[in-house]
Amino acid sequence: MIADYTMRRRTEFAIEMASAITVAEKSGGLRLCQHVHSEAALPLPEFNRSTETPVSNLRRSDDHMKKAMFILFVMLFAIGMASAQQLTGDILGPHDVNGHGCASCHAPHTGAQGNRGTNAGAGENYLWGRDFYATTYTFNDGSTATITNSGAFAATDTLFHTAACLSCHDGNQTQVQGMTGLSVETVEGGSVTTYLNDGSESLKNDHPVHTVYTPGGFNWPGTVNADGSITWGTDADTTEFQKNYGRPFRLYASTSGPEGVGSYVECTTCHNPHSVNYSKSKYLGVTQVKPTNFFVRGWYNTDNPNSNSGQQFCRSCHYSKSNEYVQHYGIITK
Repeated sequence: MIADYTMRRRTEFAIEMASAITVAEKSGGLRLCQHVHSEAALPLPEFNRSTETPVSNLRRSDDHMKKAMFILFVMLFAIGMASAQQLTGDILGPHDVNGHGCASCHAPHTGAQGNRGTNAGAGENYLWGRDFYATTYTFNDGSTATITNSGAFAATDTLFHTAACLSCHDGNQTQVQGMTGLSVETVEGGSVTTYLNDGSESLKNDHPVHTVYTPGGFNWPGTVNADGSITWGTDADTTEFQKNYGRPFRLYASTSGPEGVGSYVECTTCHNPHSVNYSKSKYLGVTQVKPTNFFVRGWYNTDNPNSNSGQQFCRSCHYSKSNEYVQHYGIITK
């Protein structure tokens, strides 16, 4: 795995750096750390009889050794911090509910009935294997969306990509066995809820979904095509941002959405339910794999305090919050 390789190289680097720490007395006789894991005994301290004593020289030797050990400790601590939070193991992560793997959400036969549900028609959408939670959601702009559990979603109805998530993540429904309702990753030292719609806020306190992304203005420039897809601009700001980050999010084109023809934001615009810890997309102009958290569909390495990938992911939609919007160019994602 990439994480194992990175950890190994960082460890090797720390050992190499520690091995290179050599402290010599002005007299040229003392070498404290010729090699960290050398089995050779350290030479006895030498001293200038006219100005120094064995005691003072040994004290200086002890000080140098403490400095060397401190440097090694700092490097090893940095290695631990850099790899402490990102989940390891299979990319399906917590969505491997009860060890059921893909069948946690999909059923190869008979739709939701294949997972002891009732809606056989659910399987017409991506072989979905769970009943939809029938309710009406209210969003922060006052608009609503109604989900039923009768049959399948139309092929052009982008709401499926939110309804499917809420068939498990709506906290008002019968909870799925094996789900705790808390994230495996931590935020500010603790888990956060993964159950939405608490019964009073509905989805008003969540990121808007089932809403169209309109290019231009505060959003990235582009042109909406007849089928609802977007052709992105080639202006200087867009070009610079693609060079510095990328566009890993996913919009859903429709000709019959609630706001008409356009590309819609749904839950899986920002989240890829199939990969909790890695994202493969075009970053910095090259298709590559980068770390992520919380099933975020993009380079989102919030565990690294020196990484700006967290804000860059949000900016891939929110143009007005980007460095490029204020012509602050050259800020590369790291």
